[in-house]
Amino acid sequence: MTKVCPSCSHEQAEGYFCEHCGTELAENNTQQEQQTQQIQTEPNQQESSQTTVQQQTSQSDITTKVKGFWNHYLSVVKRPDQSLAFGSESYVYGILSLVVFALILSLGMYTGIRGQMSSFQIAGVGESIPFFETVFRQVFLYSVLALTALVATLVVLRFNKVSVTIYELLAQFGHVSVPFAFLGAIGLIMTLLDVLTYGFAFIIGSFFLYLIVSAVVVTIFHLDARHQRLYSGIGSIIGTIIFTVLLSSMFAESFIRRLDPSFYF
Repeated sequence: MTKVCPSCSHEQAEGYFCEHCGTELAENNTQQEQQTQQIQTEPNQQESSQTTVQQQTSQSDITTKVKGFWNHYLSVVKRPDQSLAFGSESYVYGILSLVVFALILSLGMYTGIRGQMSSFQIAGVGESIPFFETVFRQVFLYSVLALTALVATLVVLRFNKVSVTIYELLAQFGHVSVPFAFLGAIGLIMTLLDVLTYGFAFIIGSFFLYLIVSAVVVTIFHLDARHQRLYSGIGSIIGTIIFTVLLSSMFAESFIRRLDPSFYF
């Protein structure tokens, strides 16, 4: 390490005294080294503390958002009639509510299919059904089918010249799914208890009831006395059925192509 004389600024590689003027160097350079180490250490400590603060803030934000969604979800459970009062600012909570609904249905279907295949007494079939792939495919399918009801409703409302945004409909369709999620949860519990017939009935029934009811209720909510509410509601139902059948047939074709002895969605 190069040492610098504090008196004459002469630089030398080693020694305790300046080769030019004889000034003692050891104490001065020790202080310099300490200052250098301190300067190098302080930014690292600051970066470490900043990283720790950021991680704590991030974890705190996630916890706050999860609690916020849970409290919001419970408020809709207690008063499902307020589902239609939410506007576009609540569309994120609406999407999350819809995902929760789809996840409950998917878990119920997975449990039921696994139990049904095991009841056929085919060795290893029930265990060979992949959990994540099966559940993910069904969550995606239920979410897309739910969007068909939203699209059908949007088309009918635009036909009636009603000004509504896709975000507002997302908020309303998502929140309307909350009471139906409890019907799906009943089906999930039944499949876990190996009551498969009623379990499948609750799961499938809750979803298709949701598609019809949400389309009609949201459509009528946005129309006033000047519009044909009844026919508009029927139009939303027809549109939902058409879109659902088309998407379901596409999914069925894909399913048949991928069908193997494990029989999974």
